[in-house]
Amino acid sequence: MRGVFPSSPFTFRSSFSLSFPHPPSLPPLQLSFESYGSRLEVGPLHGLRVGTPYTSKDHLQHKRYIAQSMGTTYVYDFLELFRQVCGQVTTAE
Repeated sequence: MRGVFPSSPFTFRSSFSLSFPHPPSLPPLQLSFESYGSRLEVGPLHGLRVGTPYTSKDHLQHKRYIAQSMGTTYVYDFLELFRQVCGQVTTAE
């Protein structure tokens, strides 16, 4: 279906421009990791920016791996194991 519109004898021309003030420049958004739960035990990424590269292994993990491949436990892990056992004993009593 086609519509036929009569031509108008009046020609309207409009010219306008809108100008808005530029917003003030904002500092870039800084997202960072935050641990939830107990504030006494925060995660290793707590407080770091989201764009921080993740370390694949720290120097202690490498030493633990070497100790485990030799069939033993890394000496500093005994302190953590001792702390966990002491905590289990005290909660069991």
